[in-house]
Amino acid sequence: MKPTVSLCMIVRDEEANISKCLEGVRGLFDEMIIVDTGSTDATKSIAEEFGAKVFDFPWIDDFAAARNESRRHASGRWIFWLDADDRVDEIARGRLRNLFAHLDKYDEERIPVFMISVLSKCADEETPFIMSQARMFRNEPQVRWEGRIHERLNCTESCDQIAIHPTEVTICHEGYADAGLRARKQFRELRLLELDYLINPDDPMTLFYLARIHLWQNHPTEAIRFARRSISAEKGPSIVAPMAFTIVAESFLKLGRLMDALAACEEGLTHFPADTSLAYRRGCTLHDLGRLAEAESCLRQLLQIPPENFSLVGRRIGIHGADARLVLARICARQKRWSEADIEIRHVLAVKPTSFSLWLFLGSVNLCMGRKQEVLSLILGLQAYPNTKMEQMVLRSQLSMADQNLEEAKGFAREAIAIRPGAIEPWAVLADILFAEGKHPEMCIDAHRKVLAMDPSQTAVRQRLEKLLGTAWQVVPFWGNNSVRGEVAANAPISIAG
Repeated sequence: MKPTVSLCMIVRDEEANISKCLEGVRGLFDEMIIVDTGSTDATKSIAEEFGAKVFDFPWIDDFAAARNESRRHASGRWIFWLDADDRVDEIARGRLRNLFAHLDKYDEERIPVFMISVLSKCADEETPFIMSQARMFRNEPQVRWEGRIHERLNCTESCDQIAIHPTEVTICHEGYADAGLRARKQFRELRLLELDYLINPDDPMTLFYLARIHLWQNHPTEAIRFARRSISAEKGPSIVAPMAFTIVAESFLKLGRLMDALAACEEGLTHFPADTSLAYRRGCTLHDLGRLAEAESCLRQLLQIPPENFSLVGRRIGIHGADARLVLARICARQKRWSEADIEIRHVLAVKPTSFSLWLFLGSVNLCMGRKQEVLSLILGLQAYPNTKMEQMVLRSQLSMADQNLEEAKGFAREAIAIRPGAIEPWAVLADILFAEGKHPEMCIDAHRKVLAMDPSQTAVRQRLEKLLGTAWQVVPFWGNNSVRGEVAANAPISIAG
């Protein structure tokens, strides 16, 4: 007899999401249980149109209570849960169907729990986040959800009764893609976490999530305090301690304490030597400290880690590939290893072709190699994409500068600034031009200050500004080793993972 699988969901005012979610799993489950916690829109009627059984449950500030209520109504041998803003594509659908067809082989003494990868795209963050969640389990009364928020499965008798099984299924979660919605969720999350904290102030999971939300809300000192307590509170095999160490490191970075950030990474790696997120953050921090050989060694080791060893708890997509290679490109550029930088940038562009700052970085590197024709090709390539006029003007400005046509270069740079005044690249090019020209010291100083206002970490720009303010005005060669343009690209801020 085919094992039965119940889909369990909790919803509230999800009329904009629930159709897309249920359409992706139509015909996949033996029954669909929807617990509604107080919708005032068409959520319930839409769910019923898909054949779901809908039950009302008053919201009591407790996600675990609502999920346990959904399980109470399920008759299937197996429970699978989704949120309304989850999306199951055809690949995931096929893999789930195959998994469901072979569930009878998991009828073991211990309770099987299946881990599903969940890919989330967060607002204001270029790189998606992926983590493994317990999304399916055998329907046994001793398995329940716990926690007002970030609820997790627990066995009331013994965790030894649970058998964890990884899968190749990946679903997409869209709940953090909208900045306004994400901010509202964070406000709710903090309120519920504080309620859990009042009941159990030493729970490592609650402490970890409090650390994470304080980091998100730019309270790094509080984030460090809660993350450290989470690490100390772990008694058994750690679930979130590696990510807690990463939070400590990133919080120190926000405070400008790079050596403390590096120490946090290295402390975490002594306990979790295989954690790739900590290794990536260590490599980035070594880069920021100017310890380039150590950073390169760390990141190249990271690139050699096979996918089966990647963290299941949570990691940024790309830290084992494109993101690590981008930092390697910056290291090579800072060491004027232009050909190697070119190779690494092209690896990243193959994955992120619409990351147009990379096109500018590549253009800078090729100009440093004297490859003007390659830069012309980049300009032509950018014309195929909308809203890239600023990038085209920056590259044209750099080409004109390389040809010693400074007036034309200034014109292109100013046109780029007019298109996008808040972008650092055109201001960096204008600073280059004015410094090379040596005619307008006040304008040159202003351009350098603009660059530093946008990114205070630009040490090459800062050093040149100090020279402008502290010594007599000098005209110097404007390209090659004396230009900061390549260094501005190479020293651009590295995005924080986690």
